[in-house]
Amino acid sequence: MPQIIPGRHAGKIAIVTGAGQGIGRGVALRLSQEGAHVVIAEYNADNARSAAEEVSAAGAEALAYPVDIGDLDQIRQMVADVVARFGRIDYLINNAGVNKTQPMLTLPPEDWDKVHRVNLRGLFFCLQAVANQMIAQVPDDVKQAGRSAVSYGKIVNFS
Repeated sequence: MPQIIPGRHAGKIAIVTGAGQGIGRGVALRLSQEGAHVVIAEYNADNARSAAEEVSAAGAEALAYPVDIGDLDQIRQMVADVVARFGRIDYLINNAGVNKTQPMLTLPPEDWDKVHRVNLRGLFFCLQAVANQMIAQVPDDVKQAGRSAVSYGKIVNFS
């Protein structure tokens, strides 16, 4: 595991989705150890609180934020609340996801819809909401290859 570098992310504001357990929790902890303030964006409120306690004990401020990443209104509200609390967003770690451990041949449509809603739709709209906020914060610092596709979009961007 790479060495922890205290101060590497000092004062930065990070949203980590799916941070209540597993990889997301580990990423949130590491960011905190390196100085970032971390928003624990997690569907399960108990897991969000537990992770926030662990993360804040490691260093910087942590905010437990129960949210359904598959719900566009909740995503937008989360971004607005984070900006109201911290003034900006510096990082988004889009880690939330659901997994249905069933064979494809027997997977019920409602389970597939949930996977799609969180893992694809939620990821996309969370990135969209945070990217729009970041562009509003510092337009000159947002750089990306293929910027015209971000600004103007084409049907191929959705395939």
